[in-house]
Amino acid sequence: MSSPIRNIAIIGATGQMGSQIAKTLLESGFNVTAIQRSDSTKTVSSGVKSIKLDLNDVSALTTAFRGQDAVISAAPDPIVLENQKPWIDAAVAAGVKRIVPSEYSTNVDSPLAEGLPIVVDKVRARRYLIEKIAENGNKSSWMSVNNGPFFELVLGFGGLGPNFRSKTAKYHNGGDNLIGTTKRRLPRSCVMTEDCTRRPRISPCISTRRRSVRSS
Repeated sequence: MSSPIRNIAIIGATGQMGSQIAKTLLESGFNVTAIQRSDSTKTVSSGVKSIKLDLNDVSALTTAFRGQDAVISAAPDPIVLENQKPWIDAAVAAGVKRIVPSEYSTNVDSPLAEGLPIVVDKVRARRYLIEKIAENGNKSSWMSVNNGPFFELVLGFGGLGPNFRSKTAKYHNGGDNLIGTTKRRLPRSCVMTEDCTRRPRISPCISTRRRSVRSS
């Protein structure tokens, strides 16, 4: 039986998604470390340890990841593959048990995913991660969170159709098709305690229906 995960490092722990993840993990009793850029001026939440370093320095990242049971990337979009390689290389080299790439998007397994500009490098980053884990003798495992658009975020700029800023609405495919969205409190349902060698992907979605919305 594998030892439990207690120590978790988060890249992007002060962002909109990362701060939610850090808060949830702290409340659940985990030891949380924020991996920040050397020049970052952002303050981490109370109870979170901060390590500042060059995010392109694989050696420094490897040292920071030693003793961590899991590494979560909550890097914001757009994800660029070359920026993901250093921390992936470091997490695998450090023998981190569970690695979570920054996806938080549509179904990356879909063959259509690589046709989406905002998703294509997430697909490539996952492939790179899987290859690196295999090269290192499968000492690490990985988990992917594919959740669809965050309701609160995309609603703000009209991503779901209704745009409250411009007081307009765009119909997508007739305006009456099911979609999957996720509330930003997603981390509360994804505290990583399950065996992800058996279930590496978590896809919680809230189905909603696109309707005409009028804003006065």
